[in-house]
Amino acid sequence: DPSLTEAVKKCIAMGVPTVVDDGDLPDSGRLSYIGTNWTSIGAEQAKAMMKALPNGGKIATMSIINANNMREGVKGFTDYIAANGKGKYLLVANEDDNGDSAKAAEVTAALLAAHTDIAGFAGFDSESGAGIVRALQEAGKKPGDVKVTAMEQTPDFFKTAKDGWTDGIIVQNRELFIYYALKT
Repeated sequence: DPSLTEAVKKCIAMGVPTVVDDGDLPDSGRLSYIGTNWTSIGAEQAKAMMKALPNGGKIATMSIINANNMREGVKGFTDYIAANGKGKYLLVANEDDNGDSAKAAEVTAALLAAHTDIAGFAGFDSESGAGIVRALQEAGKKPGDVKVTAMEQTPDFFKTAKDGWTDGIIVQNRELFIYYALKT
């Protein structure tokens, strides 16, 4: 969240050594960033999506659009698709779900109505996938009708992969990078 940049700057000004984790704040003066490479997350989701949709199709992405890490993830996704997709994939929307599964479900339902031939959804915050899957179920889709890649969620959400609703789930090891951030 870029709004945290000023808080980190204040800590640095007071002499408090500050390390950020999960999402980087490169303009904050922080000592370092320990966390996920979101560009890689995007590329990994793109690889999973392309494997699930080898013949291409229309795809939408969903995230917390104002978060730097989410923008990096979506960019990694779109860059990978552009470089490796041979023109077979069309990004039809990049929508904000505010990190809320109910909002993700609303956005998904609207996109399903607007693009009846949509082939895939890539969700970048931990609530995107749950909302996407819920909207697909409510729309009467069957597992696998529309391909889904997503970020981690609850252990219950992992069942969606087993049940065929998701084709790729990226998991971060938050406990480990938070531990290293605090240890620094």
